[in-house]
Amino acid sequence: MRHGCIGEKGIGFKSVFLISAQPYIFSNGYQIRFNEAPCPQCSLGYIVPEWIDENPTLDDISKVYGSCSVLPTTIIVLPLKTDKVKPVKQQLSSVSKRF
Repeated sequence: MRHGCIGEKGIGFKSVFLISAQPYIFSNGYQIRFNEAPCPQCSLGYIVPEWIDENPTLDDISKVYGSCSVLPTTIIVLPLKTDKVKPVKQQLSSVSKRF
């Protein structure tokens, strides 16, 4: 692995598909989404980025952070799969109790 890089071959990022069918990435002007379902044009899932202009938008994300906050350079939004909402809530609750 090269110095200053993280991850290799997308293996770590692909784990987000355990909890989200469509993860979004907003970074330096890029607005993309990945989809668990195969792309209709190329029949590949997980690895084909898709440019997005619809929700969520950076304005939507700014509302979450608040009007006084400067947004981070990179934001990852993970809409949870329905069956993952409760387990994720439980895990996050147990983390906050430890600190």
